[in-house]
Amino acid sequence: MRLTSGYLADRKNPLKVQVDLDVDRQLISVTDNAGGVKEEDLRLLVAPGGSRNEPGAEVIGVFGVGSKRAGIALGEQVLIRTRFAKGPTFEIDITKDWLESEDWRLPAYQVPDIVQGTTQVDVSHLRNSFSQRDVEDLIVHLGETYDWFLREGCVIEVNRAAVTPRNFEKWAFPPGFVPKPRHLTWTLAVARFRLQSVPG
Repeated sequence: MRLTSGYLADRKNPLKVQVDLDVDRQLISVTDNAGGVKEEDLRLLVAPGGSRNEPGAEVIGVFGVGSKRAGIALGEQVLIRTRFAKGPTFEIDITKDWLESEDWRLPAYQVPDIVQGTTQVDVSHLRNSFSQRDVEDLIVHLGETYDWFLREGCVIEVNRAAVTPRNFEKWAFPPGFVPKPRHLTWTLAVARFRLQSVPG
């Protein structure tokens, strides 16, 4: 995915992330329509930092988020189902036994098809329980964290309710310490770079 304004809005279908949090049963389910994962890229789901991007590519691309470690943080069982385009649906099961092993290899197997171009992650046997208040706090946090994406056309829903963007137009800072722009410029043999940041 290119980091350009309008990308999300230009998609044929809006990028949608559906988060279902079942407080009574203590289950987490996350589904997205970002395109699914190709069979040859399934390993990236469990390889932290693994990538098939070319060096210097100006895209976010496909890279591993380390579901093995994320599974440890959330729950003892994580089921990942994904379907790329019109291809078959594959499932990866991250279980307690696999989490405790040193082996990063994980078999993927075909299962009945889910919707084309989607990925679904189900987490159970949670390490920490969550309450309805936690769900409400998460909705606010997602609105703050993904404000830009939401304004660009991405849709995030939590328990079927749309998350609204929450922009920070006014930043808090100690008296006398107003954030000031910082400019850095450096020149290499092939190009000159300039960076501006506003700490705060």
